Amino acid sequence: MKVLITSKSFGHGTDGVKRLKEMGLEVLYDYNELSGADICIAGNERCSRDFFEAAKNLKLLCRRGTGIDNIDVKEAHKRGIIVTRVASVMKEAVAELTFALMLILSRKLLLNIEDARNGRWGKMMGVDLSGKTIGIAGMGEIGREVARRANAFNMNIIYYNRSRKEDVEKDYRARYVNIEELMSSADFITLHLPLGVETMGIINADRLNLMKRTSYLINVGRGALVDEEALYYVLEEGRIAGAASDVFINEPPVGSPLLRLPNFVPTPHIGSATIDTAKKMDDAVVMEIDRFLKGESNINVV
Repeated sequence: MKVLITSKSFGHGTDGVKRLKEMGLEVLYDYNELSGADICIAGNERCSRDFFEAAKNLKLLCRRGTGIDNIDVKEAHKRGIIVTRVASVMKEAVAELTFALMLILSRKLLLNIEDARNGRWGKMMGVDLSGKTIGIAGMGEIGREVARRANAFNMNIIYYNRSRKEDVEKDYRARYVNIEELMSSADFITLHLPLGVETMGIINADRLNLMKRTSYLINVGRGALVDEEALYYVLEEGRIAGAASDVFINEPPVGSPLLRLPNFVPTPHIGSATIDTAKKMDDAVVMEIDRFLKGESNINVV
């Protein structure tokens, strides 16, 4: 059997490719060989109807990641192709990045570091996280990890989700609110929602204008959750204190005016980019392929 690796991250710093070969698989990297592949390990690239039409022999598509908004799952199912994704293993890394970005913004770390490097000792004042309200949009596995850390930081927790999570409310003294109250009440708003019809552009101009002038927005979910043009204007005009994003509508965001703003912190989609998490993700993909080859049921089927 042949496996085509289109993910740019699979096998980087791990033994993932070696293990595939040990299973007796022929490993391909050339997208032009898609028609002959039985298995595909996909990253963030678009797997549309055209993709599946070209993948004439494809039986298993393993998404090396959590989000599946780049995959036409219905088209895959129509063709009898199994689609899996990586679940759970990224939650700690993404939650840690969320807090890293919150601390960068709240303590003006980038500006203070730049001043220190240039011999300036101005000590720009920041704000504490302790005692502030965090608004978590999306209380899935990552949102829960963020809530756990926010609780340790002595933050007040409110959250928005399609459904209430009473265990989270009990464990972390969190309060369930609608999206408008979350935007207007929180000092730090963190986005962890999946991208879909209901959430596309959910953080629009009207909702950004609900935010307090002293509040911060952190997006580690999907770029298209946020109206980037509207975000630029509220930041440029000082209507909110700052924002950070690990994800963008177009990646890389070449030419985005957001990159010019001193109160905006961009990172290049590094939510899961740790050595530990990379190994866990590759292990999860290899496990799904191994189960498939053995005729066993896959675990994280979409």
